[in-house]
Amino acid sequence: MFIDMVVASLGIVASFLAAGFWLGAALTTVPDNIDTIIDALRTQSQRGAYAAGSATVVALCAAFEFLRHSLMLV
Repeated sequence: MFIDMVVASLGIVASFLAAGFWLGAALTTVPDNIDTIIDALRTQSQRGAYAAGSATVVALCAAFEFLRHSLMLV
């Protein structure tokens, strides 16, 4: 029972992090200045990578819970 609470809590936190990082990436303004556009694109890419990492944690937590319950390892 304790492991289910830990995995579920980790999945919830990671899902909110993923949503926040993707929202941050989407809301990053890209300036018209060619000299500063690279920094904005780098920021978007970094936030997208963090979001993907967080979404991976969510998927692993969901897969763990599914396999645990489907194989009756409760």
